[in-house]
Amino acid sequence: MKDPETIFWLVYVAITTVAGTTGAVIAQRRQLFNRIRRVRRRTIAQLEDNMRARVTGTVRLLRDVALPGALTGRSCVFYRAEVCGPGSTRELSRRKTLIVEELGLLFVIEDETGRAIIDPTDARIDLLPDVWSTTETWRRPTPRTDALLARHGFTQYSAHWRSCLWCGESVIRAGDRVTVVGLSVREDDPTTGMYREGGAAIRVRIGGSPGQPLWMTKHEAAAAD
Repeated sequence: MKDPETIFWLVYVAITTVAGTTGAVIAQRRQLFNRIRRVRRRTIAQLEDNMRARVTGTVRLLRDVALPGALTGRSCVFYRAEVCGPGSTRELSRRKTLIVEELGLLFVIEDETGRAIIDPTDARIDLLPDVWSTTETWRRPTPRTDALLARHGFTQYSAHWRSCLWCGESVIRAGDRVTVVGLSVREDDPTTGMYREGGAAIRVRIGGSPGQPLWMTKHEAAAAD
């Protein structure tokens, strides 16, 4: 019997008709999860300069700044919106992925030993959609859904074409528990020191690069030793 997460992905891929096989989509997600699990787990206090490590903590806003989700407007630090539907008004029965929009900002994670700033600029993030559009979402468009389509060039389409669209949104919000793998950098912070070392204000920043991206997931099992 397949585990619930695998069953979810079978249904999800069938609905969205994402390019490639169902097995490939599930394999990519499992591959990222396995890579995260293979990295040694550290607490924030154990992080050294230029150390790539796995850290688990609770998400906090940095300076109370948040993003609105592209579909729902939920306050978050990262969102992914995926829109599927007909490629044109002449092929309403053929569905494909039209939009994958990701946006994130600097945020903080906190564990029992301290706090660290997370920079998701170069990141691979494992997230499952937790909100889906309904048949009314696109029949009665809002400024938010209009803006999502317009950002990707979908402006001059009929109401019938819009009614064939499907969207899923996934977010990371304040209070969520996440596991990240990235390169830690310790830097002076004279204004908002995350913890104190020898009287000097020091903060820890965890990020990635195009060649070595930050990995992140909300999967609870990723936090295990």
